[in-house]
Amino acid sequence: GGFHVPGGFIVKASAFDEFASSCSLFENLDDFGNDIDGAISMIISKIDSTPTPDWLRESVLTFLNSIVSDPLLPNPLFAVRSSGVTEDLEEASFAGMNDTFLNVHADCNAVCEAIRNCWKSLFGKRSVVYRIENGYPAYLTSIAVVVQVMIPSESSGVIFTADAQSGSRGIISLDGVQGLGE
Repeated sequence: GGFHVPGGFIVKASAFDEFASSCSLFENLDDFGNDIDGAISMIISKIDSTPTPDWLRESVLTFLNSIVSDPLLPNPLFAVRSSGVTEDLEEASFAGMNDTFLNVHADCNAVCEAIRNCWKSLFGKRSVVYRIENGYPAYLTSIAVVVQVMIPSESSGVIFTADAQSGSRGIISLDGVQGLGE
């Protein structure tokens, strides 16, 4: 379409799933019964105490090196955005439930930390409670993360290329705001 899309990459949900498996993230959840705060605390603690996998660090570093070597992008900053696998459904909308981190420096540690923070946000109390209230598994879910060069914008928005009510591809919906759209 001729649009200039900033460079970036996606940390797939399968990467989160592999990480979750490596640290037994969902093990012992039954021990907490209805104690949502306890289960969330345990999950966050496991994410915090498990090192970022080498394969993820290497991938992030490869991407960052390709971006920072571009003379047209001196000192780029990044947007690190959560993308839940059940974000936009017919019967529920999880959009905005998980965290996004803006103006992340082009540093492997900073980007990896933002990715991990996106993963942790999947288990924020409002996200967990929303899943429970809407009949979805409280904890057994996944998340992808979009890492993209930041654009210093005067306005930001979201565009849907299909009508949210009818699914028609003949209707496009655009919502915009001044600033970064935080």
